[in-house]
Formats: sequence, C-alpha cells, structure tokens
Amino acid sequence: MGRATQQAVILQDRQDWGPLLRVVRKVLILVVVLGAVFMLVQTLSRPDLLPINRIKAQGSFTHVTEAMLQTALGTIDAGYFSVNVKQIQQQVEALPWVDKAVVRRVWPDVLAIRIVEQEPVALWKSGGLVNKRGELFYPAEQSYPSRLPVLSGPEGASKQLLSNFIAVREALLQVNLQTVRVDMDARRALTVWLNNGTKLVLGRNEAMQRLQRFVRIYPGVLAIEGDNIERVDMRYTNGFTIKRK
Repeated sequence: MGRATQQAVILQDRQDWGPLLRVVRKVLILVVVLGAVFMLVQTLSRPDLLPINRIKAQGSFTHVTEAMLQTALGTIDAGYFSVNVKQIQQQVEALPWVDKAVVRRVWPDVLAIRIVEQEPVALWKSGGLVNKRGELFYPAEQSYPSRLPVLSGPEGASKQLLSNFIAVREALLQVNLQTVRVDMDARRALTVWLNNGTKLVLGRNEAMQRLQRFVRIYPGVLAIEGDNIERVDMRYTNGFTIKRK
C-alpha cells in the first residue's frame, strides 16, 4: 500500500470518529454543568446560608396575634433559598382567625407574611362563626365578637342560610327592624327573630314573598302594637296570625 493510500485511510478514520467525539465532548460538558448546578443547589439549600432572621407580619389585625404566629410557625431552620413558603402559608392559614395568607421572601433574610383575617358576620348556634362567604370557622369562644346575629340550621346549610339572612335583614331594615336570629329547620323552613322580641314565621315555600308581605303590612297594622307581639305567622295565603305577649 502506498504512502498516499495510507494517509487517505488515516484521514477517513478520523472523519469516522469525528461525530462520535463531538457527542462525547457535549456529554462531558453537560455532565460538568449538571454537576456544577447540583453543587450550587446543595449549597443554597444549606439552612446556615442566609438564614431567615426576621418574620414581618403585614395586614390589619384584630384577632391574630404575634404569639399565634410564633406558635404556628415554630422555629424556622431554613435559609433564604431553602425555606418552604408554601408550607409556611399552610401553617399560617391553619390558624382559625386567618382567612388567607401570602408568604414571600424579602432579601436578604426576611420572611414577609401578608394576612387577611376572617370577617365574621354571624354566630352559628351549634358552634363556630360564619364568615362573609357563608363558611364556618372555629376560633376560641372567648374571641367571639359581641352582638353578632345568630344563624341556626342543618349541617351544610350555612351558605344558603347566610344568603337568606342577608335578604331578610335588608328587607326588614325598610321598616326599621333588625334581624337578630334566623333559623332553618330540617325542612328548610325559616323563622326570624326581630330586635323587638317578635318571632316571625315564614315557613319553607315562598318565604321571601311572605317576608315582603310582612314588610308591606307592618307599618299600618303591626307597628302600633309595638313590642306587644310575641309571634307573627305569615304561612297563610291571604293573611296572617299574631300572638300577643
């Protein structure tokens, strides 16, 4: 085999290995990069690297206290990059008076927690408070606000009952009456207690229409009785009954 032929064979061999060598080089580079990323992640995950030194609570608080937050969070043994903000959010939102929490990191060592408190609109008679969405929540009884209206109904009916309460309250305000309690029985029949001591029976069917009828007749027929009426039953097609105290 001549010299020229040998050189051609060597050149051909190099050309055959070229693509493989390029692939191997890319794989090695990728391995090095991934190794560097892994080492960086491991380093940033160390709790002693930029530890969280301060928790900043934000929001308008009436019932949530610093002691409650401290109890809920315990000791945060994570650093700025490794702290689990989702877990912190869940821990804060587990507090009975917290409606919603947003947690974020603030460079270099602060955990900021924005808190929205629950807004109670009524007392649930069998225990707990009702928020503005009709959901029940259960803080300590000594923290209950005073003079809340009372709602009572079957399990799972708090949202519907709150909707009924709002409609009743708005209607009765037209005749300067306040709603202090609304009951719903197992048949979904409504009974309302007024601030003058009167018990207003609306029943199940057409309860809101009966309520509007009561509002129409109250100023001219019932208001003159003042606080002497114990019970008004509107469950009649063309009338009503009253029971005096």
